[in-house]
Amino acid sequence: MFKHILIPIDLGDTAAAVKAVKAAKQIARRDGARISVISVVPAWPDDLAKSPHDYQPEFDAYLETIREGFDIEGEIKVGGSISGRIIEMVEDKKIDL
Repeated sequence: MFKHILIPIDLGDTAAAVKAVKAAKQIARRDGARISVISVVPAWPDDLAKSPHDYQPEFDAYLETIREGFDIEGEIKVGGSISGRIIEMVEDKKIDL
């Protein structure tokens, strides 16, 4: 039984997460789990022109499209290792899937 599910999202290709979102919702419904979403924006020179706040409206709009009755939390991280940022969130939020 899972208590907290994390879905990593690439804001540049949200269609790639459709199956993950669907599966997470099924598991959350079955187990009564919470769902969180993370999007990590790499800190390449082009990306540095934007702050995390610049990505927030697009991220919030995406969360609204997938909520459908679920209380889904989300965080945007900029820079650092993508896998490292995901691991940090897993540890901080005690995510088990």
